[in-house]
Amino acid sequence: MANSDANSNFIGPQSCQPCHEEIYRSFIQTAHFRTSQVASHDTIKGSFAEGRNVLKTRNPSVYFKMEQRDDGFYQIGYQRFDEEIRTRSERFDLVTGSGRRGQTYLYWSRNRLFQLPVSYLAERDRWINSPGFTDGEIRFDRLIEPRCLECHATFFSVQEGFEYGNDYLLGVACEKCHGAGSKHVELHSARRAAKSGAFILNPRSLSREKKIAGCALCHSGPLTPKRPVFSYQPGQPLEDYFFQSGPGASAEPDVHGNQVALLRSSRCFVASAKMSCSTCHDVHKEQRNTALLAQKCMQCHQPRDCGTVRRVGERARELCVDCHMPKRTSQAVRISSAAESAAPSLRTHAIRIYPDDAKTVLKGLPLAPE
Repeated sequence: MANSDANSNFIGPQSCQPCHEEIYRSFIQTAHFRTSQVASHDTIKGSFAEGRNVLKTRNPSVYFKMEQRDDGFYQIGYQRFDEEIRTRSERFDLVTGSGRRGQTYLYWSRNRLFQLPVSYLAERDRWINSPGFTDGEIRFDRLIEPRCLECHATFFSVQEGFEYGNDYLLGVACEKCHGAGSKHVELHSARRAAKSGAFILNPRSLSREKKIAGCALCHSGPLTPKRPVFSYQPGQPLEDYFFQSGPGASAEPDVHGNQVALLRSSRCFVASAKMSCSTCHDVHKEQRNTALLAQKCMQCHQPRDCGTVRRVGERARELCVDCHMPKRTSQAVRISSAAESAAPSLRTHAIRIYPDDAKTVLKGLPLAPE
């Protein structure tokens, strides 16, 4: 479905900077902001150094090479046929993924976007086959559908036939959560003294369900659009825009891309009338310190409630996330290479008691007798 006129009032995060300098400076360091970018030496995390820029496959006749040329960065697939070597090369045009766990790359062909066959896996710090690509094959034909971009960009102008216009805004930026900002900036640029934000949405004013809907747009598993992609407006019910699809209610949600369903299954969420994603997460900041995130638990829990405190003392205050939200391997995303099959590990958002994981966390710490 085309959306040629939708969200045409987007102006980009740089327009927010003059009045929100501190927030802007913090936000541009986050994975959300960096989840899609123009390909460059700074944004591509994989190495182009000789000896580290080749991906071999199980097929001895097929390999890939990453090269930097005067006009950009390229992926080249090589395949030997007797005495002949055939190649196919395409340029890195866009980067998707901040690089904290990995990245995959897109190239433009006229007005369409396609996925490049080689991605980057941060855990191994090397090139690897893109998710879902068969090892030993050279494919440059995977078309990128608009729904994929909806979770890696603020806006794309979508035309018929999965074609895109020149109007797009990379990264999941301010207007993804606050709404299009042109009227807001126009008004407040003229009236600097105004203290209340006009023509802009502050998610703090929303009900719990509407707050969560903004995150569920990309963190609640597969969704099938009812309306044109990129037409969802923050603050609106998600079910007005999407059908829920994917595994049935009895299936365990995957840790990759379905954090909302996992959170909803948690006793913490069920027992609270107010808990939402923003109870623990501030999207304006890069938050990776689990000891600091554990302090969020202290808003509702007391250290004395945890049996671990009696064994490790005050150190238990820092271990909530490690014990009750352990990392799990995604079953939805598999990446293969000649040497192995890998999958990203992410923290589950099903907040529970995990005895085996807790034992692993406590191993090596000085413990009082049980």
